Amino acid sequence: MKKSAIMIILLMVIVFPILQVSRAYSVESTARQKALSFIENVLPIDVSQYNVTFSKYYTVEILEGFSSEHVVYNLESEESIINVTCRIENDELTFCMVTPKNGSVISDRQYENLIDAANSFLDKYQTHTGQDLEAIKNTLTDVDPTENMTVTAGDIKLTISNGGIWGIKETLFDWKYVYNGCEYPAIFLGFSNGVFSTLNDGGIIYTIGDTTVNISEEQAINIAMSHIQNYSYTMPGGVEISDFNVTEERTEAWLVPSPREPYTLYPLWEIVLYLNQTYPGSVYALLVSVWADTGKVSSCSNQAAGGIIPEFPSWTPMLIMLVTVIAVAFIYRRILNKPNEGRIVQ
Repeated sequence: MKKSAIMIILLMVIVFPILQVSRAYSVESTARQKALSFIENVLPIDVSQYNVTFSKYYTVEILEGFSSEHVVYNLESEESIINVTCRIENDELTFCMVTPKNGSVISDRQYENLIDAANSFLDKYQTHTGQDLEAIKNTLTDVDPTENMTVTAGDIKLTISNGGIWGIKETLFDWKYVYNGCEYPAIFLGFSNGVFSTLNDGGIIYTIGDTTVNISEEQAINIAMSHIQNYSYTMPGGVEISDFNVTEERTEAWLVPSPREPYTLYPLWEIVLYLNQTYPGSVYALLVSVWADTGKVSSCSNQAAGGIIPEFPSWTPMLIMLVTVIAVAFIYRRILNKPNEGRIVQ
């Protein structure tokens, strides 16, 4: 009986790590396949002219329990070298950036202009993902991509902006879904010197929940003002800071989409309450978030020059002192032992 139990434990010790590694490799393999499929079927690049090689895979934690996968491929030909970075989140490819490292991108065909290039990309992207992008494509009718402009068609808003640096001209197409004054993410495309450079698709992973805005800007500000009456933050040493005075005429508020459940967006008021003085810790404002459909406060935090002031437990000074004493003792011991270093003891 004992031998059987020992054998089972040994098998668990051996097999469990193998299963974990196998699962991790499977996840990475899936992400790599998604990225490669996107490169081959969507990017406006003549992939047949390139040697495509996998470069790296890594993950980035977004929120606790949620992370995004990042896959990098290198495309190399006699004419150019390109770096392609893709991000996979919630099993969907949401971001891609094409960066020429040497030479120019070999295009899959000659494009007449940026509208032709954007339409062609959206056609292939629509086929690849199965999304219905016809309404988004329709906003490109009769627009001038060389001008900064905003076009609205139904619930869709397109903003075209132009800029650039170091001789690179950037043209950006930014689509949003607009409901009750709140702008929800759709698709973002970037072109550098007329060549595709960036995709960011928030619409593919986010579901839009209840878009109802029951709370006006004025009501949201009043809710925020009432909430901070009981708000405080703690400085090192246990000093509690409260009783804030707000310069009300400087108050700012924005209606933004925010997830209340993972990957489901709801309208949220972000309210900045500027204070009439700088409070301890260089705190100059309070940021209060209020759900626009329910009026409930989502969060409240202080805004300090250089970041948010963390709240420290009362024993923090004692811990700092203890760490300092240990460090000093360690250094002193090293100094005492230094004369013996390098000697040969016989």
